[in-house]
Amino acid sequence: MANIEIVEIETRKNWRRFFRFPGKLYKGNSFYVKPGFKSERSMFSWKNPRYNDFILKAFLAIKGKDVVGRIAVVISKGSNTEEKGDNRNKATFTRFDFIDNYEVSSMLVEKVLTLVKRTGVPGIFGPVGFGDADMKGVLVYGFERKGGEIYNYAYYRDHIERLGFEKKEDFECTQSGKVWRIFIKQIGE
Repeated sequence: MANIEIVEIETRKNWRRFFRFPGKLYKGNSFYVKPGFKSERSMFSWKNPRYNDFILKAFLAIKGKDVVGRIAVVISKGSNTEEKGDNRNKATFTRFDFIDNYEVSSMLVEKVLTLVKRTGVPGIFGPVGFGDADMKGVLVYGFERKGGEIYNYAYYRDHIERLGFEKKEDFECTQSGKVWRIFIKQIGE
């Protein structure tokens, strides 16, 4: 797939494209539950008080005029400092959605890894959101079952593992039997 551009989101237009992309990716898929546009937007708003605690960057993969992928990275402001506690040396990724094309997923992850590496953080994990109540994990089992707010295509796991991520932990919903996985990747020097 030629002519893919990774663009850091800095305009309202691109933020709208970022929030709307999953709706286009999953159009017609009865298992996908669309998150509320306003609640999604408020998570990424600079008015979110958690912005004092982290650096947020978001990116789109664009081919021609079409969005073909997205990702956001959250880096603790305690990274690369002498700060103690859970927030030190922490980077996560979230809202990682893409068409079934390895070049797209690879370019998005490379952009994020380059940014994280510059901050001195030794690794990254995800997908996780901004807090315990936010979305986390990649669906790895139970694609044909209804229930749960997080849905993704089965190819996500293959792409993420091919990109060098490993299992960090799994979460199972006992009601639906679905399993979600959080992945981790160490970043070399």
